[in-house]
Parts: sequence; C-alpha cells; structure tokens
Amino acid sequence: MFGLMKNTGCLKAGQPDWYRLHYCGTCKSIGRLYGQRSRMLLNFDSVFLAEILSVIQEADTEQWDEKLYAHNCFSMPAADALPLSLQYAADMNLILVELKVRDNAQDDVQFVWKMAQRFLKKPLARVQDRMAVWNIDPQVLLEHQAADAHRETLAPTTDNPQALLDWHAEPSAAITGYLFAKGVEAIERPAWRDTVYELGYAFGELIYGLDAWKDIEKDELEAAFNPLLIHPSIPLETQKQAASDWLWEKAKAIEGMIQQAPVAADIKASLISRLMLNLAATLGESPHVCTPQSGIEKATVPTIARTVGRIQQHIGAWTDPLRPARFAASYIALLFVIFHQQLFAAAEYGAGSGFTLDYAMIGALIGAPIGMYLLAKGISKNRERLLRKLDRQQRRMKRRLQRAERKARKKDGGLKWWAWALIGVVGVLTLATLIAISSGGGGGGSCGGGGGCGDCGDCCGDCGCDPNCNC
Repeated sequence: MFGLMKNTGCLKAGQPDWYRLHYCGTCKSIGRLYGQRSRMLLNFDSVFLAEILSVIQEADTEQWDEKLYAHNCFSMPAADALPLSLQYAADMNLILVELKVRDNAQDDVQFVWKMAQRFLKKPLARVQDRMAVWNIDPQVLLEHQAADAHRETLAPTTDNPQALLDWHAEPSAAITGYLFAKGVEAIERPAWRDTVYELGYAFGELIYGLDAWKDIEKDELEAAFNPLLIHPSIPLETQKQAASDWLWEKAKAIEGMIQQAPVAADIKASLISRLMLNLAATLGESPHVCTPQSGIEKATVPTIARTVGRIQQHIGAWTDPLRPARFAASYIALLFVIFHQQLFAAAEYGAGSGFTLDYAMIGALIGAPIGMYLLAKGISKNRERLLRKLDRQQRRMKRRLQRAERKARKKDGGLKWWAWALIGVVGVLTLATLIAISSGGGGGGSCGGGGGCGDCGDCCGDCGCDPNCNC
C-alpha cells in the first residue's frame, strides 16, 4: 500500500533536500486538497512521480513555498502555492487509494474496507472532481480494473510463471501508465507522454509482481488469487525464483529509462539507488542496509512527530497497570492537575462542617489510586506466579521429552529378547545341519567320484563301492 520507492538512507549530499521537498510537499498537498485525515495514505510511489514530473517540468524548486518542506507538519502552504507536479501527485495518490478501496470493498467481506469507505467518504468524493481537472477519464480506470478481475477467472494458457505475470499485470500496469502519462499533460509537457507512459507501465508491472511475490504464502493459506499459485503442481520456490528474476528484469528496464532521461546526475543516482535497494531488500537479497548519514531521517520524520512519539512512550511507561507504583503516582498527579480547584474547595468546605460528603468524595478520589495500586500489584504478582508456574511446567515437560527420547533411542537401537533367542535357535539349527551333512559324506577314497565306502575304507578293485565289501 505504501509503495516501493521509500527512502533508503543512502542519499548523498544535495539529495536529501530534494527528496524531502517532494515527500513533505506531496504529503502537505494531500492535506490541503483532501483534508488532514488523507495524509496517512501517502504513498512513496506518488512521491516518485512528483520527482519525475518536477524534473521534466524543469521546475525551479528554490522558488517553491518553504512550508512545503518545513519540519512542522502543520505549517501548510496555501492552495494556490502548490506546484502542478505536487498537485497531480497528490491526486494520483488518492485515485489509486480510491481504486484499491473500491476493489477490496467489493471482493473482500472484511468489515475494515467498509469502514475505510465511510472514513474516506469525503476525500474519495473530492477525487472525482479533481480527476476532471486533469481530464482523467474514470471509465478508463474502471475498465482496466474490470479486465483485471475478469482475467482472474480465466483458465491459464501457459504454465510459465513469468508469462502469467505479464498477462495478469497488464491491466494494473495500464492504469499506472495512463496516470503517469496524464501527469506530463498536466504540467504541459505532452512530448514526454509516450516515454512516461512506458515508465509508468513498467513501474506498474513491477509493483503488481512484487505484491504477488510478497503475498504468495498468505494467498496460499487464504485460498486467494495469485498468478504464482495458478499451477499448484509447480513448487513454490520455483515460482518465487521465476518471479524474482522477472522483477529484476522489470527493474533493469526502469533503470535504463531513467538513465536515458535528461536528468541531473545526482537525482538520477538517487532514483536508481532507491529503486534497486528497496527491491533487493524486499526480495531478501540486499547485501547491506545503508545507515542514514545525511539527516534524511529528519526530512521524512519531522521533529514534531518524533517528539510526539517520545511523549507517547513516556506516558505509556507511567500508565502501565503492571507497574503499580508509577501507575498510582501518575493517577494522583493527573487527578490533582484536573480537579485541584474542586479538591481545595471541598477541603475548605469540609473543614468547617465536619465529616461530610465532601470528605467522602476526597477519600474516594484518593482511595481510588490506592485501590488501583493494590489491584495492579495483585495482577502483577499473579502474573509473575503464573509465569513461574508456566516455566516450571515447561522445564518438567522438557525433562519428560528428554526421557522419552532416550527410551525411544534405546528401543530403536537394539533388538527384542525374543529376536535374539530366535537368531540363536536359527544359528544352532543351521550349525547342526552343516555338521550332519559334513559327517554323512564318509572318510576318504575316490571310488565313483563320490568319496569313500562308508566303514569299509577304500574301494575294492573294480567292484566299485560295495557296502558289503565282498570284492
């Protein structure tokens, strides 16, 4: 959902300001055009398009409103101060969100997409008017989306995973190419239309294939459609490897398009490095992770956001019921800050009238954290006791498994007693048979070619072996 072209932290001198300008500028443009709630939908790939359009337009970014890349997220530029490239990128961001929410709300029974439609009702209604500003035909987008859904119902004509990816990625790629091409028309650079369409088409293929690669295990578990699962007879690893090769092929094609574009060398290097490093990291092939050295983390995570995050961590640490002392102290402090006037008034009133309801109220308010402390402490002790019990059970089970394994190895490694007895009996019988055969053959002699003549010794002349020895 949040795109491929996120920051890798590998930007060099001069590049962080450029990236921050388009990242924060696109985010603030979304907020200005569609309201603050829509800013959480910012997609990194929309920022990528904003950068492309700014380069093609040869925009003088130094003249842009400084609020576009100010660290203060709530320092918003005026609507008429938004550059065309950022306006269009913001609109395309919401168009893609609208298509995704519409598609999932129709196909997915999960309640979350219905809630998303209600939550984004106003922004998604606004995007229809914004599409008319850029002469975007929504029917073209819906036709491509319908073609995508239709192709999922057709029987495959090939068992080649890469050919299947080409076939099923075409509608999504056509949408991306169409929106990219409309972007250069929006900034009045129609000569770039075909080039940017090809870039958007290839980028759409890459995004579609990457989603299929990432979701293959989940889709297999949920029995959802995935072009890499059409032929279950093909091993999953073979499918993923073929898809990985296909993705690198598309990425190389996009790299070639960026290399041929008349773009400043540092911006070109930034776009290509982010593309390749993010793809490698997603596919698990990245040899290393770049550590931010240029302050870009401040560009993409403004100071106010980092401060809010730290405050939330501290508040969470002091309001955790499993830490009874901190929890009770924070409750008392919060109670005093909010109700200090009422507490003082109740105390003054109660001091002159003896024990009244006001004292009871004060006692209840003060006793509440004490009760919570005792309750939380009991929960904590019970949790520790259960953990110790679980640990003992795990150790006991481990010992039982070890004993069972030893018994199994001992049984599997030797024969039963009756097997040994059977082997012994067979051996004795075999030996006795051999002895009987050898002793039945007689003494020596060569008469008749068969040995001697029993007890009579050698053969007698020409009479052969006469048992009576009467020769």
